[in-house]
Amino acid sequence: MAYLTPFHAFWVIESFILNYAIAIIKLFELQTEYDFKKVIRRISTKLSPICGQLL
Repeated sequence: MAYLTPFHAFWVIESFILNYAIAIIKLFELQTEYDFKKVIRRISTKLSPICGQLL
């Protein structure tokens, strides 16, 4: 069971990145700078604890 953990962590991070990439593309289509900056801030605040747990 322990050997599944790294793959699961990678899958979670990949799904996070895919979801945010889709959100960023949608925001580019809307061309709203404020929302774009807000999403970038949300990405950094959500990804930093995940990366901290992995390291």
